[in-house]
Amino acid sequence: MPNYYHYFIGDIHGMVPQLEDLLQKIKAHQKKYNVSKSTVVFLGDYVDRGKDSKKVIDRLIEYQKTEKSVIFLMGNHDEYFIETAGYNVNIDESDKFFIEHGGLETLKSFNFDANDMGKASEWLKNNCVYYYNHLNLVAVHAGIDWTKSMSDQKTDTLLYARNKFLSVKDIDYPFKIIHGHTITQSKKVEIYNHRIAVDTGAYYTGRLSCVVIETDKDLKTKVVDIIVSEMEPSDFIKDKINES
Repeated sequence: MPNYYHYFIGDIHGMVPQLEDLLQKIKAHQKKYNVSKSTVVFLGDYVDRGKDSKKVIDRLIEYQKTEKSVIFLMGNHDEYFIETAGYNVNIDESDKFFIEHGGLETLKSFNFDANDMGKASEWLKNNCVYYYNHLNLVAVHAGIDWTKSMSDQKTDTLLYARNKFLSVKDIDYPFKIIHGHTITQSKKVEIYNHRIAVDTGAYYTGRLSCVVIETDKDLKTKVVDIIVSEMEPSDFIKDKINES
C-alpha cells in the first residue's frame, strides 16, 4: 500500500499569483515523489485584503473539478463574506469594519456585481466545512478549545480562536491541530508537539505556505516537507504602510 499524503495550505486572502504558483509546486512535489494518493486541504480565508478574491474562488472551483480529493475549510473572512457582501451589496466605503479587514478589495475584485458575489457565497456555503479529521490530525481554520473534545467545539472557536488557543505551549490532546488564521511570528510554518501553524501571511509577506504530512503503512503521520510560494505582498498592506 502506498503512503498517503496531505497538503495543508494556509490563508490565501485574495493572493491568486501565490495560489497558482503553490498549486504548481504541489503538482511537482507529487510527481517527484510518485504520490498516487493524497488530499489537499485549504485552511480557509480565501477572500479579503488581496486584490484577487474573485479569481481565487474561481480557481478553487476549477481545482475542485480536477482533483480527486480536496477539502475546503471555512474561514472567518469567508463566513463574513457570506453573511454580508454575498447578500448585501449595499456595503460600501462607509462600512469601516469591513474596509479595515480588507473587504473593499473583495468587492472591487467582483466589480461590485451582486450576481457574481451571490454565486461565490453559495459555493463557499455549500463546499466549506469547519474541520477535517484524519487519524491523529485535525485541521481547523483558527484553533480549538483545548478543554473540549472535537465534537463539542463551538463554531466561533474554530473560526476565531487566537490568544487562549495559542497561549497553550504544550498539551496532551488526542489530535495534533493544523491551523491558519494567525500569522506566525516567524512568518514561516511553525511546528509544535500539539499544533502546526501554517498562516505565513500571504497578503502581508507575499508568502503562501503548505505543510506536507505523510501517513505511512503503519498509519503513523509525520511532516515531510514544507512548500512555499513567495511573491510581492498585497497593495492593501503597502497602502497601510504608506499611511503610517
